[in-house]
Amino acid sequence: MFDPLIGGPAGAGWPLGRSVYGSELLALLDAVAGVDFVEGLDIVTDDPARRILDGQDLVGVRLRPHELVDYEPKAGTVELWGQTGGSWQMIGS
Repeated sequence: MFDPLIGGPAGAGWPLGRSVYGSELLALLDAVAGVDFVEGLDIVTDDPARRILDGQDLVGVRLRPHELVDYEPKAGTVELWGQTGGSWQMIGS
């Protein structure tokens, strides 16, 4: 889903800087064979400027225009990476 070449809503690549929403993660998990339901999903970011809220609920994480998502389904984590000072660094999870 988050692949920069074949992911994204249209299957043409996840765009640089496109925000990530919990509803999209739930849809991704729902498509996994053998998954009947998801008991809980936590989206976490330490940066208040990146938080996308629905009332008081964190529903997504805002990315900067040059950032991509690194998704590791087997690890169960999603990490956000960005270029800082010419090198890629994890900026959130």
